[in-house]
This record gives sequence, C-alpha cells and structure tokens, in this order.
Amino acid sequence: MIGKSDFMSRIAAEFSDNKLIIKKEMLRKRDDNTDIIDIHDLVLNKEYKSKIKASSKRQNNKMILMHEITGEDELEIAVKNAENEGKSEEYISDLKKEYADLINNDDLEKKAVAVYIKDYKVCYCYGTLSRIYKRLIEFIYKIASIKLNRNGISIFMYLYIINRFKFDITNKRLEVGQCITEDVEIHEVPGKISKKKILFSKYKTRINVKKSELEKTEVPINNNLIMKMDVNGETISYYLGKEDRKIKKPREYYHPIKSMYNDEYAFHIRRDNHSNLVLVKRLKEPIEDTFKFKLYENKFSSFLMYEMSKIYKKIRPKKINLFYEKFAGKVEEGAFDLCKKCVTSSNSKNYFIITEDSPDYERIKDNDFIVTKFSLKYYWLIYNANSFISSDAPLHVNILRSNNKYLRRSLLEKKFVFLQHGVTYLKAHDTNSAYRNEKEAEPDYMIANGEKEREVICEMLNIPEERIWNTGLPIFDAVEYKHINNDSDDVITIMLTWKPYEEHLYDFKESSYYQSVMEIYDMLSKYIDRDKIYIIPHPKVFDLLMNTGMKDNIWQGPISEVLKISKLLITDYSSVAYNTFYQGGGVVFYQPDLRLYEKMNGKLVPNDDEYIGKRAFNIDQLEDITKETIKDGKIDLDKIRTRQFEENHASINEFSDGKNIERIYNKLIKRKLI
Repeated sequence: MIGKSDFMSRIAAEFSDNKLIIKKEMLRKRDDNTDIIDIHDLVLNKEYKSKIKASSKRQNNKMILMHEITGEDELEIAVKNAENEGKSEEYISDLKKEYADLINNDDLEKKAVAVYIKDYKVCYCYGTLSRIYKRLIEFIYKIASIKLNRNGISIFMYLYIINRFKFDITNKRLEVGQCITEDVEIHEVPGKISKKKILFSKYKTRINVKKSELEKTEVPINNNLIMKMDVNGETISYYLGKEDRKIKKPREYYHPIKSMYNDEYAFHIRRDNHSNLVLVKRLKEPIEDTFKFKLYENKFSSFLMYEMSKIYKKIRPKKINLFYEKFAGKVEEGAFDLCKKCVTSSNSKNYFIITEDSPDYERIKDNDFIVTKFSLKYYWLIYNANSFISSDAPLHVNILRSNNKYLRRSLLEKKFVFLQHGVTYLKAHDTNSAYRNEKEAEPDYMIANGEKEREVICEMLNIPEERIWNTGLPIFDAVEYKHINNDSDDVITIMLTWKPYEEHLYDFKESSYYQSVMEIYDMLSKYIDRDKIYIIPHPKVFDLLMNTGMKDNIWQGPISEVLKISKLLITDYSSVAYNTFYQGGGVVFYQPDLRLYEKMNGKLVPNDDEYIGKRAFNIDQLEDITKETIKDGKIDLDKIRTRQFEENHASINEFSDGKNIERIYNKLIKRKLI
C-alpha cells in the first residue's frame, strides 16, 4: 500500500454530456484543480491549453483521453453551433439532412475529443482523428536530391518520425497522386536527433517510382507527392516539399525543376506556392515533336534567351507589352481591340500573339503588330516583354503546363494585367484559384465591371483594391447592348460548367454534367424545335456528346458568336450569364447540385436576391419555368427578364456605353505600362 509520502499528483480527463472535464488529482484540494469546457465553444481542429499544469516528468508526453464522437453527437454539436451563429431554420434543416445522409452512408470523417500532455502543457482539442494524430507525431525530413528521367522518379532523402506518444504506426508509404503507391521504411525515435546522427545510414533512404507507374492511364494531371502512414488505423498525410532560398515570391515556385518526355507524355516536377512537390503529367502537344520547337525550346536556347533578355531590358529604349487571349488561339474577348489601340503609343511596343491555326488568324494576320505563336520573334518577345495584358493567365501564352523551366520562369516574372473574360460575380474563387494572391496567375492589375464586383475580387483573391480597375471588361465593347428582343430568333443555348470534383471519373457518362445536359435537352425538346437548341460542350465530353442524337446541336464555333443569337441561356454557374443578359437575352440558372457544388467549390457570390435570372433546383422546376416562358415554340422575354433582374445586372455590370477599352487604355497610360 502506497503511503501519503509516496503520492504523486495525477491528471485525468473525462467527457460527458458534451462537457470535457480535466482534473488534477492532489492531496490538497483547490478550486483551480478542475477545468470544465463546453465542446460547443471549441473551434474544430484548434488546439487549446488548459489552466491545469503538469508537474512531473512522468506525466509528460502522455495521452490522457481520446474519446471518439459519434455521428449523432457531431450533428448535435453542428446544430448548436449553427443556432449560436443565428442561422435560419431552413439552413439548420438542410444541415440535419446533410448529416443524416453522411451518417447513413458512413461518409462522416471520424472526430474525437483529445486531452494530452505535450512539453509539460496540458492541451485539448476537438477535431478529426487524423488532425489530432498529426499534431502529436512529428515527421522530420529533408530532400537531398530528386531526379526525373526515363527510369522514373528517384528521391534521395533523410527522414524519421518522432513518436513521443508511442502510437502504433504502420503502412508507411509514398503516394504520388491517388494512383501510385510505394512502401517506405521510416525509423521511429522518441525525440529529436542531432544533425550528426541524421547522417547515419538508417536515417537515409532512396525512394524510386518506376516509369511504368507514371505512365498509367489513370494517373491525373497534377499529383502531389505525399507521405502517408496509418496511426492506430487512421491515415495521416504529409506533403513533401523542397524550399529554394533564392526564390523570394511564392508564385515563382511554379516553374518546373525536373522534366522529361516520352513518346506520348510530357512530365515535370514543380512546386506549388507552399513549396510542395507536384508531379505533372499531360499528353504532348503536336508542336512539341517538331524540329522548330526543339530548336527554340531546348535547354541551351532557352537559357541563352533568358539570360540575354536580362541585359537587353536594361538598354532598350521602350517597354514591350504582349496581348493575347485563351491559349493565344482566338480573338473574341477584347484583348485584340485593346492592343490595336495601344499600338498608337510612342512610349512602348505592343504586340498581339495568336497561333497560326486559329480560325481568326487569317482575318487579322496583316496587322503589323501580329506575332505568330511559336515563331522565333514570339520567343524573343516572351523573354523580353515587360507586361502581359490578357484575358487569361500568362501560362496560356505558351503550352499550358510547359516543361520549359526558363520560359515558365520568365512568364511568372512579368507584370500581368488581367482583363478577365467574364464577370467575377457568380462562382467562388477560393484558395484553389490560380489568380489568388501569391498563386501562379496572380495579376498585378485586374479589371472589374463595377464596385460590387471590385469588392468581391478584393475579398476572394486577396488583391488590394487599388490594383483592381473599375473600367468594365473589354469583351463587352465587342457586343451590342440589348440587341436581342422578343422579335429575335428563338434560340436556346445550354452551357453548364465542368465540376472539378468529377475529374476522377473515367466514364464521363457518369458525370452530373453529362446527365444534366441530356436531361435539359430532352425536356426543352418538348417545347421548342430541336434545331433551335445549341449546346456549348466542355472539351471533356465533346466526343461523348458528338456520338449521341444531339450531335447536330453541338456548337463548334466561337462561344461569343452563339451568345450573340441566344435569346435564352440555361446555365448553372457560368459567368456567360452576364454576357447573354447584357445583349438582351434571358437567363435561367439550373442548380440541382447546389449544396454539393458549394461544399466542394465555396459559396456562390450572389445573394439570393442578386441573381439576373430565375433559378431551378430540379428538372421539374426547370420545366415549370420553361412552360411559362415558351408558348407555341416562341420565347417570351417579358417572362424571364424582370425589372428586378435588370436592376441586379446594372448593379453588377455598371458599364454599357461601349467605352470600356478607352477607360482601360487611360489606366495603362496612367500606370506607365504602355
């Protein structure tokens, strides 16, 4: 029997009725020996420190409590938090339904309440099991070298795991994307080890991924290199990265650090803006097999032009600006017209880049400022330009996801004026957006259509307001304001957006995109002649749709041309809605997957009372709107363009005077860009 002289204080914890109770058991009772926490007050996955203090080495690095939360408990917590935030009854009702579906399908990520002592501090957390374990396990690594060649990927690195809490860690592996897995031996240690010990062989390893694995057809375009392991049966992940002290801006991380080609694919390894490594795999472009391309884009030529441009920029008298549109392959978004105006400047040289096989090339090729994509002059200008002024990201002026590290680096070093190709007042642009601050396509300046849109751009992309110009998009100067009316041809266009969360599907017939297009087309066919229905397909389902009875309805020309004749547009989340409405057409938003879409991509921008068209959330509602709008095969715009929708549009897209390009031109002069 232990006497009082042998007694040592003990820390214990329990969870009951959504209350976490942490106690320090001592012979001397004190009021501050108990900490009671209401779980409803905790932020998910945030670590808190208790007022209880550990007082002996025996207590340190101990797990005190790990209590898993049931789905029903989690639903109660979520509802309580929603009530505390003042959410509506409708919101809470939808929340209950969503949780019920997740619980029934066993799709709810496991969560727990944990209490542990770490570095003599008593901490607690309510969060996912994987995040809790990740807090308590330290994964230490350093990549010494990485190679990408015809044998595959080879990574030489130092690594070990600090497992102070003695968890059962198994199945240690490297995953490249979701399709490639390689087992890895990783040693576990109780505490941090010295740099000298790291040099011992047992802490070094070489990981090889075979070329045959990289060439699997199911390997997607972008693949993070992720170290994974199972802790007590729960998987935790660590992204592998490799910092470069020479790189000052995170967006400059995106150029390739290793690259290779095979007969069919182009591969390279790059970083993201957090310096995490990404394997990029894409099909080769036909131009990449030509002698001209290999001559201009080999490593020596690229290095030479890149270094020479640094010297030339210092001595040349005028700035160089390059204009282009998506993939430098078309003329329909206003960049050409803006360039045409800018070439009159005596302070700069301005050129428009376009590919020779563009349907617009013959129409504009005789202008002196036209430069053919992939020509020698094109490459020299790419390296020597001061600014890109475009309706799309700088990377679109060359091969998207190019293997050329010097060219990619040069693209990311230039100033970028983003003209936009559509109104940014519909889809959320969250942390995954390429245009966000410190991402690869971050603009130095960006065009907005009104003050409301300017505010949204500032908030979503984290771009300062002074860098957002409220001038109106150049694309709207190329179309006539409200030229569509009730006497116009009764043309309906279907244009839905591709869902990024369906990228993994190998059979696109399973996609909600394909199913929705089929459903809408079949419904509309009951109310209007089929030859008056056009479908603007996403490239991923173009071939699929061309093999259906709808092949004659697939629009294959410039999108701007079909929008000029669209009396009614049916879309879900596409900004072309504003283009159609500007020209006088009506818009219906078909959003049957709204909750899933917002969960995966972020909440839509407009409030419910800010839309410029009616909304349908299932096919029956869409059919009801169609029956009201179409009578005897004729579209009645008065049923679909209400005064409220007109006011909403005017508050978002403020300019209709056809002088957007002039306003942008004056801004460019003021900023001394041209």
